[in-house]
Amino acid sequence: MSNKTKRVLLIVEGADTEVRLFEKFYTLYGKDNVDIISFGGGEIFVFYDKLKMYLETDSLYDLHIDFPLFFKDYTKREFSLNNEDFTDRILVFDFEPHSDKFDSDILIEMMEVFSDSTQKGKLFLNYPMVESFKDMENLDDKDFHKSIRTLEESRDYKKHVGYKSRNNKISDIRKIGVEEGNKLLSIHKEKLDAIISSDIVDQESQYLDLLQKQCDKIKFEQSIWVLNTGILHLLEEYGPLQTSDI
Repeated sequence: MSNKTKRVLLIVEGADTEVRLFEKFYTLYGKDNVDIISFGGGEIFVFYDKLKMYLETDSLYDLHIDFPLFFKDYTKREFSLNNEDFTDRILVFDFEPHSDKFDSDILIEMMEVFSDSTQKGKLFLNYPMVESFKDMENLDDKDFHKSIRTLEESRDYKKHVGYKSRNNKISDIRKIGVEEGNKLLSIHKEKLDAIISSDIVDQESQYLDLLQKQCDKIKFEQSIWVLNTGILHLLEEYGPLQTSDI
């Protein structure tokens, strides 16, 4: 594996915002070794059910998942690449606390199963949805570090974010440059670090710790912290954006 050329399979929930957002960031990083596949068939709980049905199992633990083959069967599309062509597998989905199918146990299972990008894959959740990357008045919004959304607000989240970010440059993904990209990565990373336990040091545990805290918050307070961890896989993988990347 160490001699294998790095190639990333990025699996995202939606076919629009997620694809455009990550295509933009990967362009800024100057990376062309990424294949983006959109699930396009619903939220993470639907994805979970489809995986179990495909694998004919009640649990995803200890099972090998060939994602290109799964998507080939699921979408009836031909894929020229297979699982062995990828060194890393990244999954980006929404927390969806307003979903009729919401189940914290499923989310925890998914986070535990998909905890290593070089093995089965690594899951990153957006709280409450992918639009959380721009849920701020501007990139200097001092209130973002403590911003939350209620369960009720998450039901019409895109509308709320659209209004709040209406004067924010990053509301138009096409206008995100290196400076804005680095600011976004920094803002969300700082908020993640502020939420998780101070004794959590490894990356795998911090996202599980965050998920457990968000599940408790939605259960007892009917609200969650606004946070986009989907974009943070870029920071983990490549570090801050550099002008020389483009």
